Amino acid sequence: MFTITRILVVITTFIATTISFAQVGVGTTTPNADALLEINSTVANPGGVLLPRMALVMTTNPAPLSADVAGMIVYNTATAGDVTPGFYYNDGAIWIKLGAGTASADWSISGNTGTAAGTNFIGTTDGVDFVTRTNNIERMRVLSDGRVSVNNATPFTTGHLVSHSTTASHALAVQSTSTGAGLYSQKTGAGFGVHVDATNAAAGGVFSDLNNAGSDDAVIGHANNSGGYG
Repeated sequence: MFTITRILVVITTFIATTISFAQVGVGTTTPNADALLEINSTVANPGGVLLPRMALVMTTNPAPLSADVAGMIVYNTATAGDVTPGFYYNDGAIWIKLGAGTASADWSISGNTGTAAGTNFIGTTDGVDFVTRTNNIERMRVLSDGRVSVNNATPFTTGHLVSHSTTASHALAVQSTSTGAGLYSQKTGAGFGVHVDATNAAAGGVFSDLNNAGSDDAVIGHANNSGGYG
């Protein structure tokens, strides 16, 4: 009876302690108050945390899990699809590689592998323009209607490519060191093959330099209609 009583006291104390203090310490008797679990490693008692290891098949496929689970962290052991060995976490929709790995849903600044043309892209999926910058200044904008504007967020024309200059530089400069044309434009409908806007009096609208000894033209314009200019 005494033994049973002691066992009941120990169990009751353990349950009460667990309920009162949600923190669990491994290798420490004073886990951090803000941590549900603290694992302590010392010189005398070294060790780490070994996370689950599994073979993923694709960042967009939850397998071998049955579904995507936000917050899930695993170590992938496989090289398949667009995944390579390393730590991955799930954001609720896809697997994302931790660290600087190239196999990830994010684009790497040192290049990417395993991409599929028509599936992977840099851009937007809504009606918002796509902007690129250098020195935190906008340099090029792909408008939501497909037009491309250089150095001008709001191009005044409806051309597909608009280059804008407000300084003493050329809005569009083309140099060719081969036997081809410095600038070649073909327009099969009404309008201009190339339209360049230079608002500075010291700048040229189009500058083309053909640097070869041949007989090719620096600029060639071809208008395949009766109402437009090449």
